[in-house]
Amino acid sequence: MLKLTRHLFAWEPSAEAMDFYERGLFNHILASQDPETGMMLYFCSLKPGHVKVYSAPEHSFWCCTGTGVENHAKYADTIYYHADDALYVNLFIASELTWDARQVTVRQETQFPDSDTTHLTLRCAQTTRFALKLRYPAWATGASVQINGVNEPFNVEPGSYISLDREWHDGDLIDFRLPMRLHAEPLPGAADHIALLYGPIVLAGALGTENMPNVYLEDPNTRNAAVNWHPAPPVPPLQGSAQSVLEELHPVAGQPLTYQLSGVGLPHAVQILPFYKLHHQRYTIYWQLT
Repeated sequence: MLKLTRHLFAWEPSAEAMDFYERGLFNHILASQDPETGMMLYFCSLKPGHVKVYSAPEHSFWCCTGTGVENHAKYADTIYYHADDALYVNLFIASELTWDARQVTVRQETQFPDSDTTHLTLRCAQTTRFALKLRYPAWATGASVQINGVNEPFNVEPGSYISLDREWHDGDLIDFRLPMRLHAEPLPGAADHIALLYGPIVLAGALGTENMPNVYLEDPNTRNAAVNWHPAPPVPPLQGSAQSVLEELHPVAGQPLTYQLSGVGLPHAVQILPFYKLHHQRYTIYWQLT
Protein backbone atom coordinates (compact mmCIF):
# COMPACT_ATOMS: atom_id res chain seq x y z
CA MET A 1 0.00 0.00 0.00
CA LEU A 2 2.86 2.40 0.70
CA LYS A 3 4.46 1.60 -2.63
CA LEU A 4 1.14 2.29 -4.37
CA THR A 5 0.84 5.56 -2.45
CA ARG A 6 4.28 6.62 -3.67
CA HIS A 7 3.21 6.03 -7.27
CA LEU A 8 -0.02 7.98 -6.81
CA PHE A 9 1.85 10.87 -5.19
CA ALA A 10 4.40 10.97 -8.02
CA TRP A 11 1.55 11.32 -10.52
CA GLU A 12 -0.44 13.86 -8.50
CA PRO A 13 1.08 15.21 -5.26
CA SER A 14 -1.43 15.44 -2.41
CA ALA A 15 -1.27 15.84 1.33
CA GLU A 16 -4.05 13.25 1.68
CA ALA A 17 -1.81 10.58 0.15
CA MET A 18 1.03 11.45 2.51
CA ASP A 19 -1.33 11.48 5.52
CA PHE A 20 -2.14 7.88 4.61
CA TYR A 21 1.54 7.04 4.10
CA GLU A 22 2.50 8.49 7.48
CA ARG A 23 -0.12 6.42 9.30
CA GLY A 24 0.97 3.23 7.60
CA LEU A 25 4.64 3.91 8.27
CA PHE A 26 4.39 4.75 11.97
CA ASN A 27 1.47 2.56 13.01
CA HIS A 28 2.11 -0.60 11.00
CA ILE A 29 5.66 -0.76 9.61
CA LEU A 30 7.37 0.63 12.71
CA ALA A 31 5.11 -1.44 14.95
CA SER A 32 5.98 -4.68 13.18
CA GLN A 33 9.56 -5.13 14.43
CA ASP A 34 10.71 -6.27 17.84
CA PRO A 35 13.25 -3.65 19.00
CA GLU A 36 15.00 -6.21 21.23
CA THR A 37 15.67 -8.94 18.64
CA GLY A 38 15.05 -7.30 15.25
CA MET A 39 12.53 -10.02 14.38
CA MET A 40 9.33 -9.16 12.54
CA LEU A 41 5.64 -9.97 12.57
CA TYR A 42 4.08 -12.52 10.23
CA PHE A 43 0.84 -10.54 10.38
CA CYS A 44 -0.44 -7.81 12.68
CA SER A 45 -3.50 -8.95 14.61
CA LEU A 46 -6.17 -6.44 15.62
CA LYS A 47 -8.01 -8.99 17.76
CA PRO A 48 -8.46 -7.45 21.23
CA GLY A 49 -6.15 -9.15 23.69
CA HIS A 50 -3.89 -10.69 21.06
CA VAL A 51 -0.07 -10.60 21.00
CA LYS A 52 2.61 -9.84 18.46
CA VAL A 53 4.13 -13.10 17.20
CA TYR A 54 7.63 -12.61 15.80
CA SER A 55 9.75 -14.53 13.33
CA ALA A 56 12.91 -16.35 14.38
CA PRO A 57 16.28 -16.13 12.57
CA GLU A 58 16.32 -19.74 11.32
CA HIS A 59 13.15 -21.69 12.07
CA SER A 60 10.40 -19.14 11.44
CA PHE A 61 11.67 -17.17 8.48
CA TRP A 62 8.27 -16.95 6.77
CA CYS A 63 7.71 -15.67 3.25
CA CYS A 64 6.42 -12.42 4.73
CA THR A 65 9.64 -12.00 6.70
CA GLY A 66 11.42 -11.10 3.46
CA THR A 67 8.92 -8.32 2.89
CA GLY A 68 9.27 -7.42 6.54
CA VAL A 69 13.01 -6.90 6.10
CA GLU A 70 12.37 -4.59 3.14
CA ASN A 71 9.77 -2.63 5.09
CA HIS A 72 12.32 -1.05 7.38
CA ALA A 73 14.17 0.55 4.48
CA LYS A 74 11.09 2.70 3.84
CA TYR A 75 11.71 5.26 6.56
CA ALA A 76 13.86 7.49 4.35
CA ASP A 77 12.43 7.02 0.87
CA THR A 78 9.44 9.38 0.97
CA ILE A 79 10.45 12.15 3.37
CA TYR A 80 11.14 14.44 0.41
CA TYR A 81 10.02 14.73 -3.22
CA HIS A 82 10.94 17.40 -5.70
CA ALA A 83 9.78 18.94 -8.94
CA ASP A 84 11.92 21.30 -11.01
CA ASP A 85 10.87 24.29 -8.95
CA ALA A 86 9.56 22.77 -5.70
CA LEU A 87 10.72 20.62 -2.80
CA TYR A 88 8.06 18.70 -0.85
CA VAL A 89 8.60 17.93 2.82
CA ASN A 90 6.22 15.01 3.32
CA LEU A 91 7.33 13.36 6.56
CA PHE A 92 8.70 14.67 9.81
CA ILE A 93 11.73 12.44 10.31
CA ALA A 94 15.22 13.54 11.29
CA SER A 95 17.18 13.40 8.04
CA GLU A 96 19.45 15.21 5.61
CA LEU A 97 18.75 15.64 1.90
CA THR A 98 21.17 16.70 -0.83
CA TRP A 99 19.34 18.18 -3.82
CA ASP A 100 22.09 18.08 -6.42
CA ALA A 101 20.24 19.95 -9.15
CA ARG A 102 19.87 22.99 -6.91
CA GLN A 103 23.07 22.53 -4.93
CA VAL A 104 20.94 22.66 -1.80
CA THR A 105 21.20 20.58 1.35
CA VAL A 106 18.23 20.35 3.74
CA ARG A 107 18.79 19.12 7.28
CA GLN A 108 15.66 18.23 9.23
CA GLU A 109 15.94 17.97 13.01
CA THR A 110 12.96 16.69 14.95
CA GLN A 111 11.82 14.27 17.63
CA PHE A 112 8.42 13.77 16.02
CA PRO A 113 6.04 12.34 17.14
CA ASP A 114 7.31 12.90 20.70
CA SER A 115 7.61 16.57 19.73
CA ASP A 116 5.23 18.60 17.54
CA THR A 117 7.97 20.75 15.97
CA THR A 118 10.48 20.19 13.19
CA HIS A 119 13.42 22.40 12.24
CA LEU A 120 14.72 22.66 8.67
CA THR A 121 18.12 24.22 7.93
CA LEU A 122 19.06 25.03 4.33
CA ARG A 123 22.59 25.06 2.99
CA CYS A 124 22.80 26.70 -0.43
CA ALA A 125 25.84 27.02 -2.66
CA GLN A 126 24.24 30.21 -3.94
CA THR A 127 20.97 32.06 -3.54
CA THR A 128 18.24 30.09 -5.28
CA ARG A 129 14.48 30.34 -5.68
CA PHE A 130 12.06 27.45 -5.29
CA ALA A 131 8.87 26.59 -3.42
CA LEU A 132 9.42 24.71 -0.17
CA LYS A 133 6.17 22.82 0.34
CA LEU A 134 5.47 21.72 3.91
CA ARG A 135 2.78 19.09 4.41
CA TYR A 136 0.05 20.50 6.67
CA PRO A 137 -1.55 17.24 7.85
CA ALA A 138 -5.29 16.82 8.23
CA TRP A 139 -4.74 15.87 11.89
CA ALA A 140 -3.08 19.19 12.74
CA THR A 141 -4.80 22.45 13.65
CA GLY A 142 -3.21 25.78 14.39
CA ALA A 143 0.12 25.12 12.68
CA SER A 144 2.72 27.88 12.64
CA VAL A 145 5.78 28.59 10.48
CA GLN A 146 8.77 30.78 11.25
CA ILE A 147 11.58 31.64 8.84
CA ASN A 148 14.71 32.84 10.60
CA GLY A 149 12.63 33.56 13.70
CA VAL A 150 9.96 35.62 11.92
CA ASN A 151 6.37 34.35 11.68
CA GLU A 152 5.40 33.45 8.12
CA PRO A 153 1.68 33.89 7.30
CA PHE A 154 -0.17 31.32 5.17
CA ASN A 155 -3.81 30.84 4.23
CA VAL A 156 -4.25 27.12 3.61
CA GLU A 157 -6.21 24.61 5.67
CA PRO A 158 -5.07 21.29 7.16
CA GLY A 159 -4.89 18.56 4.54
CA SER A 160 -2.80 20.60 2.09
CA TYR A 161 0.70 21.96 1.56
CA ILE A 162 2.04 25.26 2.84
CA SER A 163 4.05 26.67 -0.06
CA LEU A 164 6.97 28.93 0.85
CA ASP A 165 8.02 30.31 -2.54
CA ARG A 166 10.97 32.65 -2.15
CA GLU A 167 14.67 33.22 -2.59
CA TRP A 168 16.56 30.93 -0.22
CA HIS A 169 19.93 31.76 1.27
CA ASP A 170 22.60 29.70 2.94
CA GLY A 171 21.71 29.12 6.61
CA ASP A 172 17.98 29.87 6.36
CA LEU A 173 16.10 28.18 9.21
CA ILE A 174 12.44 27.11 9.09
CA ASP A 175 10.63 26.17 12.30
CA PHE A 176 7.38 24.31 11.64
CA ARG A 177 5.03 23.54 14.53
CA LEU A 178 2.16 21.07 14.15
CA PRO A 179 0.02 20.82 17.30
CA MET A 180 -1.31 17.33 17.97
CA ARG A 181 -4.33 16.32 20.01
CA LEU A 182 -6.00 13.24 21.41
CA HIS A 183 -8.98 12.02 19.43
CA ALA A 184 -11.00 8.89 18.76
CA GLU A 185 -11.90 7.28 15.45
CA PRO A 186 -14.65 4.67 14.94
CA LEU A 187 -14.00 1.30 13.37
CA PRO A 188 -15.40 1.50 9.82
CA GLY A 189 -18.82 -0.14 9.84
CA ALA A 190 -18.95 -0.40 13.65
CA ALA A 191 -19.44 3.01 15.24
CA ASP A 192 -19.55 1.48 18.75
CA HIS A 193 -15.87 0.46 18.46
CA ILE A 194 -13.23 3.20 18.65
CA ALA A 195 -9.47 3.56 18.36
CA LEU A 196 -7.56 6.21 20.29
CA LEU A 197 -5.01 8.39 18.51
CA TYR A 198 -2.67 11.26 19.26
CA GLY A 199 -2.23 13.17 16.03
CA PRO A 200 -1.56 10.39 13.48
CA ILE A 201 -0.26 7.93 16.09
CA VAL A 202 -2.46 4.97 17.02
CA LEU A 203 -2.52 4.30 20.77
CA ALA A 204 -2.97 0.78 22.13
CA GLY A 205 -3.99 -0.48 25.53
CA ALA A 206 -1.32 -2.55 27.31
CA LEU A 207 -3.16 -5.55 28.74
CA GLY A 208 -0.35 -7.41 30.49
CA THR A 209 0.86 -10.99 30.15
CA GLU A 210 -2.00 -13.05 31.60
CA ASN A 211 -2.11 -16.52 30.00
CA MET A 212 0.66 -15.32 27.71
CA PRO A 213 2.21 -17.78 25.24
CA ASN A 214 5.91 -17.97 24.55
CA VAL A 215 6.16 -16.09 21.28
CA TYR A 216 9.87 -16.79 20.86
CA LEU A 217 9.82 -20.59 20.56
CA GLU A 218 12.16 -21.67 17.77
CA ASP A 219 9.84 -24.41 16.52
CA PRO A 220 7.12 -22.59 14.54
CA ASN A 221 4.58 -25.39 15.00
CA THR A 222 5.01 -25.35 18.77
CA ARG A 223 4.88 -21.60 18.86
CA ASN A 224 1.79 -21.26 16.68
CA ALA A 225 0.03 -23.87 18.80
CA ALA A 226 1.07 -21.97 21.92
CA VAL A 227 -0.51 -18.80 20.59
CA ASN A 228 -3.69 -20.54 19.44
CA TRP A 229 -4.13 -22.43 22.71
CA HIS A 230 -3.66 -19.44 24.94
CA PRO A 231 -6.85 -17.53 24.22
CA ALA A 232 -6.94 -13.89 25.18
CA PRO A 233 -8.82 -12.86 28.30
CA PRO A 234 -11.88 -10.77 27.45
CA VAL A 235 -11.28 -7.05 27.02
CA PRO A 236 -13.93 -5.14 28.97
CA PRO A 237 -16.03 -2.60 27.06
CA LEU A 238 -15.75 1.05 27.97
CA GLN A 239 -18.74 2.80 29.45
CA GLY A 240 -19.72 6.15 28.02
CA SER A 241 -19.04 8.11 24.87
CA ALA A 242 -15.82 8.55 22.95
CA GLN A 243 -15.48 12.03 24.44
CA SER A 244 -15.88 10.77 28.01
CA VAL A 245 -13.15 8.18 27.36
CA LEU A 246 -10.80 10.88 26.06
CA GLU A 247 -11.43 12.90 29.22
CA GLU A 248 -10.19 9.99 31.35
CA LEU A 249 -6.81 9.76 29.57
CA HIS A 250 -4.15 11.25 31.84
CA PRO A 251 -0.53 11.78 30.70
CA VAL A 252 2.21 9.73 32.36
CA ALA A 253 5.00 12.05 33.48
CA GLY A 254 8.28 11.57 31.64
CA GLN A 255 6.84 9.16 29.06
CA PRO A 256 5.88 10.90 25.81
CA LEU A 257 2.58 9.87 24.22
CA THR A 258 1.80 7.59 27.18
CA TYR A 259 -1.39 7.81 29.25
CA GLN A 260 -3.31 6.10 32.01
CA LEU A 261 -6.96 5.28 31.31
CA SER A 262 -9.11 4.65 34.36
CA GLY A 263 -12.80 4.67 35.20
CA VAL A 264 -15.17 4.25 32.23
CA GLY A 265 -15.99 0.72 33.43
CA LEU A 266 -12.42 -0.61 33.61
CA PRO A 267 -11.65 -2.82 36.63
CA HIS A 268 -8.22 -1.19 36.91
CA ALA A 269 -6.17 1.50 35.17
CA VAL A 270 -4.73 0.60 31.76
CA GLN A 271 -1.63 2.14 30.25
CA ILE A 272 -2.21 3.58 26.78
CA LEU A 273 0.81 4.07 24.53
CA PRO A 274 1.77 4.14 20.84
CA PHE A 275 1.24 0.76 19.20
CA TYR A 276 4.76 0.90 17.76
CA LYS A 277 6.16 1.03 21.31
CA LEU A 278 4.11 -1.88 22.64
CA HIS A 279 5.78 -5.28 22.63
CA HIS A 280 5.88 -8.52 24.65
CA GLN A 281 2.38 -8.29 26.09
CA ARG A 282 -1.26 -8.42 25.11
CA TYR A 283 -2.90 -5.36 23.64
CA THR A 284 -6.02 -3.89 22.14
CA ILE A 285 -6.36 -1.10 19.61
CA TYR A 286 -10.16 -1.07 19.26
CA TRP A 287 -12.38 -0.61 22.29
CA GLN A 288 -16.09 -1.35 22.38
CA LEU A 289 -18.29 1.37 23.84
CA THR A 290 -21.43 0.67 25.87
